[in-house]
Amino acid sequence: MKNTESLIELLKSHKYLTHYHIFEKKEGDYREIPETLSEKLKEGLKKSGIEKLYSHQKKAFSLIEKGKNIVITTPTASGKSLCYNLPILNEIEKNPSTKCFYFFPTKALSRDQSKSVIELAEKSNIPLRCEVYDGDTPSDVREGIRKNAQIIITNPDMLHQAILPHHPMWRRVIENLKFIVIDEVHIYTGVFGSHFANVLRRLKRICEFYQAKPQFICCSATIANPLELAENLVEEKFELIDENGAPSSRKHFFFINPPIVNRELGIRKSYVDITVLMGKEFLERDIPTITFARTRLAVEVITKYLKDRTKPTKKHKISAYRGGYLPNLRREIERKMKNKDISLIVSTNALELGIDIGELQGCIIAGYPGTISSTLQQAGRAGRKKDDSLAVLIGSNFAVDQFIMSNPDYLFKSSPEHARINPDNPDILFNHLCCAIYELPFKEGERFGETEIEDLLTKMEEVELVNKFGKKWHWISDSYPAATFSLRSVTNDNFVVIDITEKRNKVIAEVDYIAAHTTIYPQAIYLVQGRLYQVEKLDYENRKAYVREVMAEYYTDAIDHTVVNILQVDNQEKATFFHNNLGEIHVLTTITGFKKIKFYTNENIGYGKINIPDVEMHTTSFWLTIDDSIREQMGISKSDFTETLNGFLYSMKNISSIFLMCDTRDLGTSTQTDDTKENFQYSLFLYDAYPGGIGLSPQIYKLRESIFDGVKSLVKSCKCSHGCPSCIGIRNGENSNIKSNVIALASILSK
Repeated sequence: MKNTESLIELLKSHKYLTHYHIFEKKEGDYREIPETLSEKLKEGLKKSGIEKLYSHQKKAFSLIEKGKNIVITTPTASGKSLCYNLPILNEIEKNPSTKCFYFFPTKALSRDQSKSVIELAEKSNIPLRCEVYDGDTPSDVREGIRKNAQIIITNPDMLHQAILPHHPMWRRVIENLKFIVIDEVHIYTGVFGSHFANVLRRLKRICEFYQAKPQFICCSATIANPLELAENLVEEKFELIDENGAPSSRKHFFFINPPIVNRELGIRKSYVDITVLMGKEFLERDIPTITFARTRLAVEVITKYLKDRTKPTKKHKISAYRGGYLPNLRREIERKMKNKDISLIVSTNALELGIDIGELQGCIIAGYPGTISSTLQQAGRAGRKKDDSLAVLIGSNFAVDQFIMSNPDYLFKSSPEHARINPDNPDILFNHLCCAIYELPFKEGERFGETEIEDLLTKMEEVELVNKFGKKWHWISDSYPAATFSLRSVTNDNFVVIDITEKRNKVIAEVDYIAAHTTIYPQAIYLVQGRLYQVEKLDYENRKAYVREVMAEYYTDAIDHTVVNILQVDNQEKATFFHNNLGEIHVLTTITGFKKIKFYTNENIGYGKINIPDVEMHTTSFWLTIDDSIREQMGISKSDFTETLNGFLYSMKNISSIFLMCDTRDLGTSTQTDDTKENFQYSLFLYDAYPGGIGLSPQIYKLRESIFDGVKSLVKSCKCSHGCPSCIGIRNGENSNIKSNVIALASILSK
């Protein structure tokens, strides 16, 4: 405790400190154990040291007992797992034939959570067959799980590819399926969430076939719309439990922002270096700590730097943890952390989701994770005991980081983030409809979720995927549709990257169709784990890129030109000099060439030509139509106004990604002019970067005023002189007023 206190005092006076926040200690809100809980479970709770339940646990038990679907949203370490384990074990004791599916987004979390329910069952002397069913489950064990397991712990991918297509083998489970638990439901947003919603449509359809009607129990981190997300994901009514009855210790939260070392370019001192220095402070005081980094590469670099700069007697106390490690290694690291053989672990968000690695007192977050919920989840990994804990958020040069550094109230006083899905995206829907018909024939007039599908079925018949016999549509293709696409991408038209160095002929990566055009064109430098590969050949037709490992002092950046055509306006709000619009667009992107950018200095040292097919996409978009009169009102030239619009759109894209809980790569941008009208007009498009859209643009339209205010706040608070990558992007012109012009434009638009 003294070591923690000394570090807290040191951080209070840190020269790069920009904000200090305290989460005060909170007492628990306790309730009596439910009378309807079995005596065995009451005894099991007593053996676990639990005399009373938290208020949200008691409410969950009551609502589940009444047959309600529930979504629970409380902070990390608030005992959410007991909310579902207790009523489910109570039901299994009364009716041992009860079956349950538990869905977790990661393998590690699945195995960790299986231990907790098995432990409670053992302490309660309740016979329980609980098994993990994932890609690591041996084939000879799988039949036993289908026949005997009461709780099957798995993930959406296994449900999609290994369970639903083979549902006759799972008949015994599905006929007796009473509960479906979906943990970390806030993870299921965007493309992944849209896919999972369709997987659940398929599951519910098969449940209906076997006359099962399971209850759904969802758990979520803190987001703005947990009830809406659960209901959109499952397409059923839910009850929300959002009061937290769990106690919590005092937590000290520090914002550390590396200083600017080049004011003209807005370049800051490396956040990785600051993270390493911070990690040493925790390590030297023997404070059990987790450090989160945004990428696998950053995890390895931070771990290496820490080991290089730490006393030999402490090196064994440091470990990295990330996806890509073999399961046995990951479990060994988890065990060592739990046994305190490791005192500082550096991880990607793989450890964000509550895997038990023992009690931690410190958390370092190297770069804003992208959402409020992720930040609070990561910070919540520290401080599960009564003693004070501390969390440190270290800002990087990214625009979203600098917005958070300048607007701490956004993190601590509000939750404007909405988790969004679009299960009716045409490409996603089509793929899952194929799977659904493969699993069970469709009856005439049957819907898929809330969607009418008669037209789609007719199109599928035209391409000889299905045939109509009587009043049912049957799958007639030889293909196995669930194996043809991933739940992580919209289309199944991905490219594979093949390393041909020294005749290895080894697949080292997969690139989605849209990204392939700007990353794996001939002569492109492609990076994998810090290694450089040059694309020697792109077999576009067969979706293969052949690369060779090289030594190079530069990386490549594609030059593209995008043309947008408006297909349909769904909503429009007219102001005096501009319009806010929402609708459907056609996007045509031409890749014209590439730049060679020197590492470290970012100098442009050459160009190359690219000759690959254009990318076409029909998607949804928000766009601003701005009259030239605004430029005249601001008193600037057309060239400066064009640069102002580009800077505004750059900032708007970054701010939108914060509000929408999405990656900036999920959004595309384009600026266009129209001189055919009486008044010269400019259009700024911010669109879903996926065919058919995934529901982002409607939210931008809805939240536009808050986003405009966010742009103004971000640019105003940036410490650069004239604009930089942390606010309005890399500027092309020499006018030093572009930054102030962007602020002025944001003010006009948000009035």
